[in-house]
Amino acid sequence: MSTNLPSKLQLNDIVLDTVQQALRRGDDLIQLEPRVFDVLCYLLAHRERYVSLQELHQQVWAGRVVSDTAVRRTISKLRAQLQDTNLEQPVFIRSGMKRGYQWLVEPVAITPGTDQPSVATLPEAAPPISPARHRFAIGDEPATPESPSPPVGRTLFAVAHRRWLWLLSLAVLLAVVLWAVINQRPDTEPLGMPYQVLLDIPGQKYSLAVSDDGQWLSFIGTLEGTQGLFLQHTETGRLHKVETAAGGVHSPEFIQQGEALIYGTVDKGSSGLYIQKIGDLNAPAKKLNLESFLFPGAFLNLGNDQVLISAQTELAVPRTYYLYDLEQQSWQPFSYSPDANIFDAGARLSPNGQQVALLRLSRLSNISQILVFDLQSKELVQQILLSENIGFLEWQDDNHLLLTHRPSKPILYRVNLVSQAIEELATTEPWWQLMRSGNNQWFGISRPTKESARFFQTAVTLEQAPQRLFNVPSTAQELALSHTAGWYYLVEQQPDSWTLAHFDPSSGQRVELYATKDPIRFIQAHPSQPLVLLGLQGRLALLDTSSGALQFVTNSQQHVAYNSSYLSQEALYYAEERAGRWQVTRYDVASGQQSAVVGYRFLAPWQQQYLAMDTDGQFWRLSAELEPLQPLPVKLPVNLLPTRTMLDTDQLIAVAMRTDFGFDLHRLDLHTQQVTSQVLPESTLLGLRYLNVVNSTLVYRDNPPANSKIVRFEGAPWLP
Repeated sequence: MSTNLPSKLQLNDIVLDTVQQALRRGDDLIQLEPRVFDVLCYLLAHRERYVSLQELHQQVWAGRVVSDTAVRRTISKLRAQLQDTNLEQPVFIRSGMKRGYQWLVEPVAITPGTDQPSVATLPEAAPPISPARHRFAIGDEPATPESPSPPVGRTLFAVAHRRWLWLLSLAVLLAVVLWAVINQRPDTEPLGMPYQVLLDIPGQKYSLAVSDDGQWLSFIGTLEGTQGLFLQHTETGRLHKVETAAGGVHSPEFIQQGEALIYGTVDKGSSGLYIQKIGDLNAPAKKLNLESFLFPGAFLNLGNDQVLISAQTELAVPRTYYLYDLEQQSWQPFSYSPDANIFDAGARLSPNGQQVALLRLSRLSNISQILVFDLQSKELVQQILLSENIGFLEWQDDNHLLLTHRPSKPILYRVNLVSQAIEELATTEPWWQLMRSGNNQWFGISRPTKESARFFQTAVTLEQAPQRLFNVPSTAQELALSHTAGWYYLVEQQPDSWTLAHFDPSSGQRVELYATKDPIRFIQAHPSQPLVLLGLQGRLALLDTSSGALQFVTNSQQHVAYNSSYLSQEALYYAEERAGRWQVTRYDVASGQQSAVVGYRFLAPWQQQYLAMDTDGQFWRLSAELEPLQPLPVKLPVNLLPTRTMLDTDQLIAVAMRTDFGFDLHRLDLHTQQVTSQVLPESTLLGLRYLNVVNSTLVYRDNPPANSKIVRFEGAPWLP
């Protein structure tokens, strides 16, 4: 939510600092909770009118399911901080019965760098939010300037004429509407797809599985703060949390005529495969033999104790499907690829049980493929290239597939396997996943509704409360510190493009630097030159922000670790894996020449020497000739990736994942050799890749919890 308020506002005897997210009354500084601050900013921006509870729900909570009580409680907290608790004689906020809340005090902007009020920079109050009128609505026209009354002799004729014209217009309008109804194409109107909500407890749900008879659902999710694997009976609504054998559970699937669940786990860096009987959830799960396979998931039950499992034998090889026999615990290859950057997922069985369709995705781009196999011969019979980013597929019938769009667009795609034509179907709301049971019932998970990412800034010591950065666009994906004071690098995802911009959150000023259709990953800015290091199309690239020139440093065949790349004054150092061995390559920025140092996963110059991390996670100080001089008192568990390694002036900073999937930040003072280890805030767990440190200041991203619902559709309204 962006309100574009000035950085400081005078509110009677209170100063509001929109950058520090704080109120100051005299010498007292009042730090506001993020949600309380958001409500204050929204009321200020719409101070000319009452703001209803419903509008606060929609604009401040941005689609999250919260009660009216929670909104009122936030208003009460704000009133308490403002010392405005006399509801009969309010100073700042007044309540209107069934109307909402209105801000009373006219704010005055304070000129940056002074304590002097200046009304000139204060934005006008936002206009009221009102529903758009239907294009065929018949109602009051907008007011027009008053005109002289017509002569009396013409009045009756004018009235009769207007009545006749009105009736004629209505007849024409009805004819147009009738023609549109008769002649409309089936795909011009969004599909309503009526459904029954089976589960709408706050929290995100994913990895939906449905038993053949449609009686049981299984999913992974977070329900009111409780995370794990859940079972729900579709008729009684009974909900069970399944106590899994290990943490990091994923990919549940019903097997053995719906009497058991198979699921995968990731715990302390290792993977597992388990079967849980549904009839006795208190009984321990049975562990299956994995042999040498890693991270099994994306299961598909084929019946007769046969399960398709997507897995890989090494981290640097493709992830493809294998046919697993539950009785024999044996593995046979099913799909195959020589490309190490692809992974197969989302396999689904056709209604007649004769074909399997799956998605082949690339780690380097959004391009995906549909592969269709004959189940009996295991031969590939169809291969369809897709230019869109697809999330899930499901068979509509034996000749058609339905695809969901990965971004939050209300679109389904229908693929005709006979003609290979792809048809776009608009829906009234976006769907994350669609599932068909064996008896042709349809279920789905709605696209998660969530707030925009929030960004915070704090000292790298984590000793002070984080400061939220406001005025950040809702499309923001990354925010990284710039060496220009007060400015940041902003990565945004637009509907059809990604952009990189230089951004000032205090004023909202934005200078676009680069735009592309491919996802942008910001890695680091050059210490002194107008260069930034980006991840694009699975490659490293240097962008000259003054000219817009882009130079790719690596190619799509290189397995590069973004998180351990470092851009110094003269060169870029990046780690890559080649034939199972790690090396760091030095790319000279001026000449473009490259040279490699084998056996390291991080390398950075420091005071005529080098700092390095070897393949065991041990950090070293190296000589100018790259000879080991001294082991440093930092070692990371490299088997628990991802990690993030950075050099900030005279501090070596490394982020490592713990066995409980939390993250620690380790700081080494390169002069004193003192190491400090701190637990990162929980909000950075999903935003680890967005951590950015410059001059001992840390910026990180917070992903607010999302919410989705599980539904059962009333029939299948997607007939061809």
